[in-house]
Amino acid sequence: MNRICRVGLHGRNDVDFGDADFRVITDAKIETVKMMSHTRPAHFQRLKQLRPDLEIITRLYDDRIDQRGRVTPEDFARRMIPLMLQLQPYSVKFEVHNEPNHMDRIEGWGDTGDDARDFNAWFLRTYDILKHYCPWAQLGFPGLAIPHRDLEWIDVCRPAVDKADWLGVHCYW
Repeated sequence: MNRICRVGLHGRNDVDFGDADFRVITDAKIETVKMMSHTRPAHFQRLKQLRPDLEIITRLYDDRIDQRGRVTPEDFARRMIPLMLQLQPYSVKFEVHNEPNHMDRIEGWGDTGDDARDFNAWFLRTYDILKHYCPWAQLGFPGLAIPHRDLEWIDVCRPAVDKADWLGVHCYW
């Protein structure tokens, strides 16, 4: 298997980008940027105009998933599919959720084994729905919170990790 290392960064967690954001991406010669699905599509378009070779990975963000609860795979897909179709000219890689293992349940699950089993089932069903409607999309298993029982989660979620087209990771230093 060939592995490629690229210079990347996580874009702003917001609907808008400012001129400084675009300058950083162009001046630093960023090769990959992770964007949020709720960022305005015009910003994706501008990035690709500035850097046609820029790889954009989009995190599928659903504000209904939080400490109070989750959404079904069907409800998640219903919200995400139109966004994915709208972003298709700019992004084909989509991270399905983010840090579901966070111990404070910031994004809806938690760090227990039961939480991991529940997320594994949720991801597998969500993947199937998204692939059905967007077969061109490359769907990634989300980066996990570290150290929130992340290695246990990877083991429990092995079926989802294996099914995903790619694996998201979080690197902190």
